[in-house]
Amino acid sequence: MAWENALKYIEDLKGVKELAKRNALELASKLRISPEDARIRIGSRNYILLSVESLAGLARRASAILGGATAKEVLYYLGESLGRAEADFVFLTYGLEDEVMQCWERCLHAPYFLAAGGVARVEILLFDAEMKEGLLALCETRDSVLAEELARAGVEPPTCSLISGYLAGWLGEATGAKLAAREILCRASGDPVCRFVVGKPKRLYELLKREDLRKPSEDYGEVKLEFEW
Repeated sequence: MAWENALKYIEDLKGVKELAKRNALELASKLRISPEDARIRIGSRNYILLSVESLAGLARRASAILGGATAKEVLYYLGESLGRAEADFVFLTYGLEDEVMQCWERCLHAPYFLAAGGVARVEILLFDAEMKEGLLALCETRDSVLAEELARAGVEPPTCSLISGYLAGWLGEATGAKLAAREILCRASGDPVCRFVVGKPKRLYELLKREDLRKPSEDYGEVKLEFEW
């Protein structure tokens, strides 16, 4: 598979990453908590505080009632909804509304806002905006507190369906495409990272079977995009 597209623009993307980082920090700094009004606001948006333990409890109860596979789908669609809503808000706030001309900028905001929201620190191993083989992005995280809590709650791996959904939702909003995501490596299964494939739904099954997407993280050194704070 050729990744000349990613290699060609790797230097230019450093500036995009810095912009995404500044925007994430700026928006996070606008947090306003008003207990008297029962409101938590960031910019014009209302939020609620939701502990990771409560999400793990929801997953455990849903697994017991609905079965593990259905419970993971519930978390996936919750994540997808969160990703789409947050992406829409961020793009509107920072003038990133052109899904064609600003595709890279819109997509590369996702890791910083995932981290700023306390979900996970995500790196992008591969990215192909043209999705020539159905793959948009290959992402991974080493330190998701959500993965840790879900594993402690007894959720069967792979555990990170909420992160999968968030990536599919955000990157789908960023590109204007219908996307799907699945976790192919999971720390709860003993893997060193949690890794996610994001791409076209009709090509996802064949993407999940590709062994080259499971190779060690260091093998992606030339194209890996690291998101430092």
